[in-house]
Amino acid sequence: MHALVRDGAILRVHDFGVAAAPELAPNKGAWIEVAETDPPAHGAGETASPDIALVEGVPTRIWTVAANPAPRWTPLEFIERFTGAEQLAIVTAAQGNPALRLFYDKLMASLDVTADEPRVVAGMQALVDAGLITAERRAEILGA
Repeated sequence: MHALVRDGAILRVHDFGVAAAPELAPNKGAWIEVAETDPPAHGAGETASPDIALVEGVPTRIWTVAANPAPRWTPLEFIERFTGAEQLAIVTAAQGNPALRLFYDKLMASLDVTADEPRVVAGMQALVDAGLITAERRAEILGA
């Protein structure tokens, strides 16, 4: 992997394979081999993303570690994460529990459902508090 460097900036990155990088006129810059680095250790809920930057004038592969985004579903996909029995229990309970009904109605009206969105977290806790699902089942439903 090589980077085209000119005036202290990386202009382009290219993999020439086994071929040598072409020589360029001095005013066009120079192809410099990228110094490879190993990805850093990171947790299961994180992703290491590579990039290339100049480090002391040498193009070097650098890594950024970031948390994985929370799982996201359509409302139908989210409801289908519940078993048929859980779905029926929730709909039945929602008929006599305004808080559960409001959670369900907002869920159905949303464009998407994100696992870490505060209203989803609160609604899922309400299902646990009502005895409709266990805390373990909540974690399973909200997982990827």
